Amino acid sequence: MLCALLIFLLDSNAVSDCKPCEEFVRLQQQIRAESITKDSAMSAFKSIIAEIHAYFEQNHRGISTQKEWRFPLEGYTPQAVGENGRGYRVYGFDFFAKTRHNPHPAHDIFILDNNQDELDDRTNEPVRVLSISSGVVIEVKTEWSDTSRLRGGKYVWIYDTVSKRLFYYAHLRSVFVNLGDCLVSGTPIGEVGRTGFHAFKRRSPTHLHLMVLQLGKDDLPKPINPYKEMWKWKRK
Repeated sequence: MLCALLIFLLDSNAVSDCKPCEEFVRLQQQIRAESITKDSAMSAFKSIIAEIHAYFEQNHRGISTQKEWRFPLEGYTPQAVGENGRGYRVYGFDFFAKTRHNPHPAHDIFILDNNQDELDDRTNEPVRVLSISSGVVIEVKTEWSDTSRLRGGKYVWIYDTVSKRLFYYAHLRSVFVNLGDCLVSGTPIGEVGRTGFHAFKRRSPTHLHLMVLQLGKDDLPKPINPYKEMWKWKRK
């Protein structure tokens, strides 16, 4: 039991005051390990989301929850989205399945990095990733090695309690936020990188992998395509 707890803490960077966030991390691991049934996972997810709402209400300390969203890459526009948005493929996605990443219900947003050093070719600096919305950081992964088969690499999950959307930012070079942080839109959460099983390979241009999930009337997450919305998000 102690070993399992230590593995959980080391793998997820999950030490925080946000207990429902830790529960979300644990649920994610159970889904990947196929150690929980789908019905049990869905029930746990609903309970965790309700607790995260309560956590945000108690801890946002005046954070604005107005829907003033930001484009997630500093210095870039939606023109950087791969295939002009046509790379979004949702068929077969199931949040509660181990193989949920086999389809591509997400957008890859590419930076100018011809030599793949994770720096913008124009500025020779890393490109910051900004939180699209306000919300709670419900999972972070800050460690990754090129021997890992984890597809997301270093990543951040943020839940917006107003829109009831989950935002997944993956392949990060570095992560700036911690589990349980309550953020406003536009907060820097990390830098674009090349971490992750496929993103690390030379064939993959440097990019941010962005997935957005919407909670439905049943409070369960389903992917939505935010490409058209992106053109309305503020940029800086």
